[in-house]
Amino acid sequence: MDLRGIIFDLYGTLVYAENPLSFDELSSLLISRGYEVYMQELRAAYLYVIFIEHPREKFQSFKEFFKRVAERLEVGINEDTLREVSELHERTRNKFFPEVLETLEELKKRGLKMALVTSTPRFAFKDIAPILEKYMIIVTSSEAGCVKPNPRIFLKALEHLKLSPIETVSVGDDYSLDIKIPKKLGMKTILVARYKLPLLFAEADIVVKNLKEILDYLQ
Repeated sequence: MDLRGIIFDLYGTLVYAENPLSFDELSSLLISRGYEVYMQELRAAYLYVIFIEHPREKFQSFKEFFKRVAERLEVGINEDTLREVSELHERTRNKFFPEVLETLEELKKRGLKMALVTSTPRFAFKDIAPILEKYMIIVTSSEAGCVKPNPRIFLKALEHLKLSPIETVSVGDDYSLDIKIPKKLGMKTILVARYKLPLLFAEADIVVKNLKEILDYLQ
């Protein structure tokens, strides 16, 4: 592939979350503090805020974000519980897959421009953001005003990279979010199938099992 730029997905492609906070665990905590918030309704409100409201409201912290989730549920959560929930969220650590940093370093040496496109708020990966910024620009839903797979979030990344779609490849682990729309925009696509059967993703231009394998295709 004769390309000048790469747009990466975050989770499942570059990193994974270690010890993430589950909806069941969060619901159990709230119930133990006297709030009748069960897993399904919590999940619905959480996802609504993260995918619909966050791109517009641009929450700066998990505490601010979760306060809005509680408001959506019409729950008057007190400051002590809000702080406890926030502290529990802070235990999550984002970890790079073993081959990722070595691969990013090589891509940087080759002079390729790189961008990260993610629907995840910055506060959720603030622990690794400084490392990512050494290699790429970061475009989240709050910068683009929308979430993946809306084409605008990819076009915003291309605008920052100052590249056209045909000069760029989209690399991700989810066909619907990372491959389908970039392909329609004219980008090349590489699907990272760490845990999936490659035959299920024939529409991607290339399927790899880990990020390092993309080096063989990006000369």
